[in-house]
Amino acid sequence: MSESPKPRGTETRSAGVVSVDWFPKPKPRGHGRVSGTLLRMAIGGAAAAVLYKLGHVNLAIAAGAIAVVVGGISLASPRAADAISRALAWFGRAVGTAVGSVLLTLAYLLVLTPARFVKRLAGDDDLRLRDERLPSYYEPCDAPERKIRHARTMFATEVLRPRRGGIMVWLVTFAVLLGLAELILRAEGFGPGAVLYVPDVHAGYYPGPHQNLDRYGGRVVTNRFGMRAPEAEERKPAGKFRILMLGDSTLWGGSYIDQDQLYARILDRKLDEIAGGDDVEVLNMGVNGWGPFHERGFIDKFGALDADLVLVCLPHDDVDREKYSLMSVPYFTVGHPPALALEEVVMHSTWRYRRDKIAFKTFKELRAEQRELGIREYERLGAYLQDGTGDAEPSGPKPRTPVGGSEVFFEILPSRSVGALGKVIEPLEPEVVGKLKERLATHKIEVHYPAGLFVGKGPLDDLYHDEVHLHFLGHALYADFLVEQVTKSSTRFAAWLKSRPARKAQ
Repeated sequence: MSESPKPRGTETRSAGVVSVDWFPKPKPRGHGRVSGTLLRMAIGGAAAAVLYKLGHVNLAIAAGAIAVVVGGISLASPRAADAISRALAWFGRAVGTAVGSVLLTLAYLLVLTPARFVKRLAGDDDLRLRDERLPSYYEPCDAPERKIRHARTMFATEVLRPRRGGIMVWLVTFAVLLGLAELILRAEGFGPGAVLYVPDVHAGYYPGPHQNLDRYGGRVVTNRFGMRAPEAEERKPAGKFRILMLGDSTLWGGSYIDQDQLYARILDRKLDEIAGGDDVEVLNMGVNGWGPFHERGFIDKFGALDADLVLVCLPHDDVDREKYSLMSVPYFTVGHPPALALEEVVMHSTWRYRRDKIAFKTFKELRAEQRELGIREYERLGAYLQDGTGDAEPSGPKPRTPVGGSEVFFEILPSRSVGALGKVIEPLEPEVVGKLKERLATHKIEVHYPAGLFVGKGPLDDLYHDEVHLHFLGHALYADFLVEQVTKSSTRFAAWLKSRPARKAQ
């Protein structure tokens, strides 16, 4: 015998819900969930394409990977899709609340408050709050809690039970996103593939020897000295012309620049072409964060490595750097690489906070006080490399190779504003360059500062990676400039070329 249909308004019970069949149940959300997920994936793909077009390759990879992984999880699990939707809704509300708070606060302070002040001066009383003889239009708003409670009792058709597993879904989603971030960062060379450094009492620190890494799409290979250069002996082979380059991260080049694109390596190849062989050695000792005291410490330890010509490469603000150690920079020690890529990101994100936290003066004040000492140390370094005598002699152990007798040039890389735009934005830059030229002129050391070198020679983003570091086109053009300085200004190079018995055909 079949059951008669339930009268309208009869209560039915299901797991976790007491429901009244007053309204038809909504249709299954499967199709809507799929289409919504695909739409979000398409938006993520479009964002990745835009980032890639703008040159932000790493962000493009991250955006595309997140869109694909989150979309795949949403398609595979309705519950995960709901959790992701709630997370996106929460994020949207948070952003909307923040933006609304800022805009409304500005409107209140800049528009409503002055308008109310003017109206009060004019004697306006729109709500009749000040005249007790007239009825007021003001009605106090009910408390939000009372309004919500009243609204809930008006059309309630079901009682929802607390849903279990919500926290677990959030935790799993967070763990998946962390895992995804770890994989993306590892693919870019973060984590165990980080460049490692050697703590040193003389130089402070320098890159570890014999590293072979792929970082940010660039190849990083170091020799026995930690240089991004081919392997070389401490003593120069007979018949070779050796150039030693000392500098900071602008000479190191950044991991985003492939080894062969560094201006030091291009300089090596072009001088070999001029010499008609493979007899020019360019040893580029550039280290992130180095200043004059670090470079002097390297010479104190290793000597000049029998260099015929030493090029001291720097941007103007290197004079502000004291001799800090590996503890003051966000790098990892040889033998102790980061276990996780996220660990390296956290280190790079927090080291400035740690540095500023322990300083009794601001970083800007400390650098200003250090400036004169840095200029003086560069003068001493140049004189020591050139003459090997005077008060520039090292106080520590004897260098492993002789110092003195090298020809010395100072190559000051102009900032992006000066080099590519032809504008002086930081007045300190020409001031520091002028002081260095004045000090080094007493030792007859040349200082080259090619202001405006890159103006009109290519897109700005291809010339400079940021305000001080060159990009691939900038490295190529700066190498051409250095080739010109060596071939036209170096008497040692000219004499070496002339002394060669028989140059090969070019």
